[in-house]
Parts: sequence; C-alpha cells; structure tokens
Amino acid sequence: MLRKIKQLVKIVLGKVGLITRHFEKDPCVIMWIDGGFCSQIFRYLKGQWFAVRGFKVKYDISWYDNNPIDGLGKEARDFLIFKCFPGLNFETASTIQRKRYRLLYGTHLNNIEQKFKGRYEELQPPLYSYLYTLDDLIRTENEFEELARCLNWSGLHDILGTEASNIEASIRQDKKHGRKVIGLHVRRGDMSVKTFAYGHKVLTSRYYEYVLNKTVDENSVVYVFSNGYDFVMSDVVPYIRCSYVLADRTSSVYEDMFLCSICDIQIAGQGSLGNQAYSFNENRDRKLIRPLLRDNDEEILRKYYAGSYGTVEFIELSEDMYE
Repeated sequence: MLRKIKQLVKIVLGKVGLITRHFEKDPCVIMWIDGGFCSQIFRYLKGQWFAVRGFKVKYDISWYDNNPIDGLGKEARDFLIFKCFPGLNFETASTIQRKRYRLLYGTHLNNIEQKFKGRYEELQPPLYSYLYTLDDLIRTENEFEELARCLNWSGLHDILGTEASNIEASIRQDKKHGRKVIGLHVRRGDMSVKTFAYGHKVLTSRYYEYVLNKTVDENSVVYVFSNGYDFVMSDVVPYIRCSYVLADRTSSVYEDMFLCSICDIQIAGQGSLGNQAYSFNENRDRKLIRPLLRDNDEEILRKYYAGSYGTVEFIELSEDMYE
C-alpha cells in the first residue's frame, strides 16, 4: 500500500512539474554533487555537459552539510574542487531554488530511477539532475577530453605539498631514465568493507597479484597510492617484483590523483581514482588496467575510457579476486 502511495505521489509531482515548467522564470539545470573528489569532478563535468550546449547550470552542494565524514567514517569529506581549480564556471543554487527544483523537476520524477532511460539530448531546463556516471553521457571517443578542458588539471601542480612535489620529481626522473612508471591505486573500500557505496563485494589481494605479475618487469617502478597502507604492506607489496615507492605521506587525495595521472600506466582498483587519473593522463601511450565489474556495460565503458588515444584493459574477475 505504501509503495502505491509513493508511486502516486511521484506521478502527481511529475504532472505538476510538467505544468509549472512552462511558467519558470530563467530556467536552469541544477546538478546535484555528492561524494569524494572523483565524484565531484564527475558531477561538475556533467553540469558542463549541459553548459556547453547553451544551458544555464547551477550546482547543489548541500549534501556536504550533512555528510562531513566519508562513508567508512574514517576521513573528512571536503568539497575540494574550489580549492583545486580556482576560476571554475560554478554557481551554487540557493536553498529555496534547489528544494523547489528537486521537488518539481528532479530526474527521478520523469521515468528515470537513478539512470535516464531515454535520450539525454531531450533533457532541458528546468531540470534537477541526479545523473550518476559520465559514461551515460559520453557519445564520442573524445567527448571526455573536450569536457576535461573545463578544468585546469595541470594547475594542480602549483598546489602540491612538499612530499607530493618530491614524488612528482621522482616520477619525472624515472620517466626521463626510460623506466616504465606505473601508478597503482588501492582504495580502502577494496579491502574488507562491504557497503552499498563501495559495492557489495570487495577486491582481494589475488587481483593485485594477477595484475602486477602480468604488468611489471625489471624496468618497472610502481608508485602506490592508497588510504590503507596496512593492507598494502601485507596484501599488495609482496607481489610487487620490481622497484616501488609508497606515496604514504601525501596530504590530500587530489595530490594522489595528480601524481597517478603523470605515470605511464594506471592500475585501478574498484574505486574511481585510478580511472580518473588515466582520463587526465597526457601520455600518448597511456594505459589503464581496471577490473571489469559490470559485464553488460563493457562496450560503454570502453568508449568512455578509450578517448582518442591510449588503451584500456579490463580484467575479468575470477571468484578468488572478488568476494
């Protein structure tokens, strides 16, 4: 009964929204932002996807008022992109406007249940968007690269701390000497925590063992970025059969992501940092190695991560790699 009432409320609100949108003054797209640094980049660029099509875009960042700590209760959940990319095309929606848009023009009210089922080209303001992943929006191989120009990614170099600057110098020195530089990201959520936000399964050490064995050689050096170095030391480092560097004294996730992005190869875990680092990697021979978590979306993911250069290798997970 309660489910039917909720469905009826959605239908009524949807019809009200269809009527009121014709009288909306100065309509815009309001993009909801939540989560960590990678999610912030995802959702900002999704807003710019609408902006480059001529629509006025605002952002709702109220989620951070109620979620100051990450999903595992370990670290502060800061809104970082203002600090990292000053001068962004960014306007925050007012409290009244975002609440009204969310109620009347939310994408979940228009046949969307988390993921839009129709053509994105049909979406127009007024709109409150929950659209989750950028791969839903990507239609051409270079579209992410076009959107990425909305960020001054190389500008992150100017705000690196001392330890991160030292690691950057080490990476560039290794590349100058012809070493194969690999950036490996091990997210804390891949280790033992099974939550909705991180998926209902976790990657095991067997995944890292398999990927490292097939990737590294005697000319390689692996830079490890993680927020859980106890797991790294016990379940990852034993399988690194070449030189390695632990980036365990950097001060922020954006430093890790920038440093990972200047490596030649990115090895991703279940999270987004390794994937995003690859997307911003300017090496023409860049390579991303990542687990294949959604078999039915492989074609979409290949297009999204491919870009106009570089290669992507998906690792099909055996039962001992993902449990």
